[in-house]
Amino acid sequence: MITIYTKNTSNRLTYICNQLFHRILGCDYVITTNKDEIKGFPIWYSDECEDNGIHIKPVTLLFEQDIHPQEIQLGTWENLTTLFPTESGDIPFDLLAASFFLLSRYEEYTCHKKDIHGRYPVEESIAFQNGFLTEPLVDRWILKLKDLIQQKDINQQFKLPSYRFIPTIDVDNIYAFRNHGLLQFIYCSVRDFIKGNKTLLKQRYDVVTREKKDPFFNLSMVYNLHKKRNIHPVFFFHCGTFGKHDKRSIYPSYSYLKVRKQIASEDIVGLHPSYHASQHPLFFKTEKALMLWNKNSEERPNRFHYLRFCIPETYTLLEKNGFTSDWSLCYSTQVGFRASTSHPFYFYNLKEERETTLQLYPTAVMDKTLKSILGLNPESSLEYIMKLKEVVESVHGTFITLFHNEHITDVFAWKGWHNMYEVLLSKCKEK
Repeated sequence: MITIYTKNTSNRLTYICNQLFHRILGCDYVITTNKDEIKGFPIWYSDECEDNGIHIKPVTLLFEQDIHPQEIQLGTWENLTTLFPTESGDIPFDLLAASFFLLSRYEEYTCHKKDIHGRYPVEESIAFQNGFLTEPLVDRWILKLKDLIQQKDINQQFKLPSYRFIPTIDVDNIYAFRNHGLLQFIYCSVRDFIKGNKTLLKQRYDVVTREKKDPFFNLSMVYNLHKKRNIHPVFFFHCGTFGKHDKRSIYPSYSYLKVRKQIASEDIVGLHPSYHASQHPLFFKTEKALMLWNKNSEERPNRFHYLRFCIPETYTLLEKNGFTSDWSLCYSTQVGFRASTSHPFYFYNLKEERETTLQLYPTAVMDKTLKSILGLNPESSLEYIMKLKEVVESVHGTFITLFHNEHITDVFAWKGWHNMYEVLLSKCKEK
């Protein structure tokens, strides 16, 4: 048992203690403002402390009721970057406030800059600016605190979570050539002819005339890749319409609906809303209605197309529509941990000062980021991914990858990625 003594309590303090002590360290804890109620190992989260236990000197963040830009100072603790340094205490910073700042995505409330897609820019994040984006700092901090507690009380028990690997597949484009409509077929064919791209022109005609299968129509193959390794991915299906930033095919096919139904009957599936749906509730509700859910599961996951969302408005939209989790928490242009943790956690709405029912799953790496932004080939990408996997495994976290079905095809610009993905599944699988 751990008792956290504080002069004042708050929803913010309860939230972060529940995540750190209960969900990550797996230990019982209580928060009290009465010294007479202290039982077990004490953590003194106040200006005053006694000789026993651990003293963490608090800053004001967890006891505030408003949202305003924070003046973030950095420090170090056993070679780890820290936030909110303090001049006294057994550790040199307010670990609870620093963890809350990162998990609540406080900085995204106070930054009004957006990129071309209306997203929070990674360049504005404190993690990117200070070089710890690929480091799950919150996880590192709490494990260091665990070690410190056990140094003082060898009888204190913890039950850490086991490492988990969850591959996720975004299904944006199911056809490279089919079901694009007559006008688009004519336009693309003329374009290929003018450019002298005979190979692509032949591929297009072979697929449309059913001489060959469409290279992007590979859902059965992707499904079987995981099944034969007893790995359960999460598939996110695009349910929006054809558009500039959305899927290329205008209409689906019976074959696609059939394989989608099979996947939905056996694995967890989620909604992948269209580009504009995250900012238009009517679009979002329509696409939710078109989604084919797993009837045997109460899970209702979501991942926004283009990772296009805004905190807290978009998460409020999800919660109101009955979604249980969101898997959009990563950056499209950088690899790493947007909230500085690899553990799933519940979203805390700062505007309403409450912990919500929406669980956030931090995604560590996306295929397009590796290839298009970092310029890595399949071999270098695998090496990069394995380093991230080892980091997550060392903190008992959940390693979540994001690949698109069209990028596991071994065609066009993605040659070699199919084989790489097979190796990735084998190496990242839980022991």
